[in-house]
Amino acid sequence: GYELAWDQFNLTPTSVFKHSDTLTSSVLDVQEDKNNLHITGDFFSISFNRSNGRLDQFVVDNKNLITTGFEPNFWRGLTDNDLGAKVFEWGAVWKYAAQERVLSSLEVDKLSAHKIVITTRFELPTVQSQYILTYSIHANGEIHICIDFIPGEKELSIMMRMGTKLTLPAEYQYIKWFGRGPVETYSDRKGAKVGVYGGTTWEQFHAYPRPQESGNKTDVRWVRLLNRDGFGLEAIAEHDLLNTSAWPFTADELDFVADTDS
Repeated sequence: GYELAWDQFNLTPTSVFKHSDTLTSSVLDVQEDKNNLHITGDFFSISFNRSNGRLDQFVVDNKNLITTGFEPNFWRGLTDNDLGAKVFEWGAVWKYAAQERVLSSLEVDKLSAHKIVITTRFELPTVQSQYILTYSIHANGEIHICIDFIPGEKELSIMMRMGTKLTLPAEYQYIKWFGRGPVETYSDRKGAKVGVYGGTTWEQFHAYPRPQESGNKTDVRWVRLLNRDGFGLEAIAEHDLLNTSAWPFTADELDFVADTDS
């Protein structure tokens, strides 16, 4: 009754993501003012802040799915091994790289009545680099997100993480994903089977003696954050598989804080 070994493989070639049919009679409406950019479809609306380039609202069926929109993310909670390697010293440049970003441009391209592309370009002065976040918004409610990081000439330490983060209202406390699980997995710790798993966001957090990086999922095809009614937000890997994490608190609360009393 004890499993000695296992393996998983595709029986037939499959794509990570199959585009849905975006041909629709729905059209997108664009309204701009001094402070905001609003895009509206039949059952959803999206708002961007023109001063900082952030996605401020994503409203579907009169419910706002986000508290704060997509932001650059180059940091994670430091593990015990990171502390031994003094990452908090040589990697510190990445900790505040996102917070110090400066919006250099926000471009709106109305490619058709059914598709609008928003390109936000940021300067990252602490690492002398650029970060470009592009949103392709479709009339059926899909948003395709592309990230480009363009390094400058400054010599940089190893990047801790490359991606985005966003915050949802507290009611979206359930997570479901198609990837490795149910335990946390990392690039060097993938001894878990690919499948469909789920639970609360609290259940994804492992209570180490000291708060640190926890709850990552690897090889994720899709992930959903849902409320009690099963309503929520889904992210789908388009080309490469994703790493994802979801916690019932901010990522900053997993970070190392030096003991000032010692």
